[in-house]
Amino acid sequence: MGVKYSRDETVKEIGSKLGNIASLYKEKCINWSGKTKDKKPGFYSEIIADELIKSGIKDLLQEIKPISRNNYKVDRHTGKIPKITIREEEIFAKDLFNYCKAGNDPGEIGVIIDYQVPLKANQNDDAGKIDLISFSKDDGVIYLLELKGKNSKETLLRCILEISTYYRLLDKENFIKSYSIPRTTSIKKSILICHDSQQHDEIKKIQSGQRLKMKDLFDVLEVRIFLINHKNFQINSVSL
Repeated sequence: MGVKYSRDETVKEIGSKLGNIASLYKEKCINWSGKTKDKKPGFYSEIIADELIKSGIKDLLQEIKPISRNNYKVDRHTGKIPKITIREEEIFAKDLFNYCKAGNDPGEIGVIIDYQVPLKANQNDDAGKIDLISFSKDDGVIYLLELKGKNSKETLLRCILEISTYYRLLDKENFIKSYSIPRTTSIKKSILICHDSQQHDEIKKIQSGQRLKMKDLFDVLEVRIFLINHKNFQINSVSL
């Protein structure tokens, strides 16, 4: 990040972006990394997380209306990787899907049952795709997983807001029907990050007490964290 901002400038910037809550995760300030230029610098993510909590981010996100989509399951999802695909996370998602499809168990999230799940009902809808969904039959839980590859430069703040936005855009009743799973299944928000990634470094700062507001934001928005070993696909939950 080349340009540095003060605490006041950061507060003003995030305040000006709250009017369009469905697109908040896309704003540049959400992906600012490092510290402010003040005499006593603070982490951008801490300042923004604090402002989001004070602004009632949980209630603001509830203003997002779900997009009604009849079927979420994409029949053409075979796990094959097109030669034109160069996105690290898309390849990683398909590899993990294939790993589970072959009968392997990655760990605490259950089994990956789909990837790149569309949220749009038509081309005019402003919505992305859920990277991965997993089903833990024993726990009766579907995890919506925002996946970040080992080389991703996106902040945890963006990860949290993106999956929280997608959760609100999801037509949960039709989503459950699409995968023929019990209606009593609960749907939870989560992020899946790699060992020794930028996001993992941020997690360590939270665990060491340097990012208390980020910890609070995870709690407020009820987003779980999972850590994956990029080499053997084993997944474990992370406590903050």
